[in-house]
Amino acid sequence: MTNPYAINVSKKIWFDLFAKLIGLVLLGAFIGIIAMFSVDTTETFISTTVIFSIVGVVLILVLIQTGWDYLYLSSYVYELGNEQVFLKAGVISRFERNIPYSRIQHITLYETFWQRMLGLCTISIDSAREFGAGITIPYLSKSDALKLRESILKISVRYKPVAGV
Repeated sequence: MTNPYAINVSKKIWFDLFAKLIGLVLLGAFIGIIAMFSVDTTETFISTTVIFSIVGVVLILVLIQTGWDYLYLSSYVYELGNEQVFLKAGVISRFERNIPYSRIQHITLYETFWQRMLGLCTISIDSAREFGAGITIPYLSKSDALKLRESILKISVRYKPVAGV
């Protein structure tokens, strides 16, 4: 199985990593400035050591989370089959979802502010099932998401019953 349109994993991961590192630097600088205004120089040294230790631990956690996000997003595989849209993903525990074309209710494109800045889009394919049983394909380019939506709509029209029959 292959993805008809590529999920932009690296663009999302690099952006998230950059944003988190900027936040971490600003947090470290803010805490460092507060520590500089302490009266005792021994306290300042201890405070600075503690601050750098905390920032180091947070940096390690950020890198671990970024690696996990990369693995998880890289595991997304979706396919437009003959009778259904199929999705599977997961690293340790995996899930598989499929929606028959005849059950597709609507297709929604989502763009957060940051996704718009990066030219990315998330597509959600919902069915007549209960809430949460749809398929979400994240971080497609806007043009690919529009093409994917049109492809699914063209195929699903063939499976819709004609009114009055």
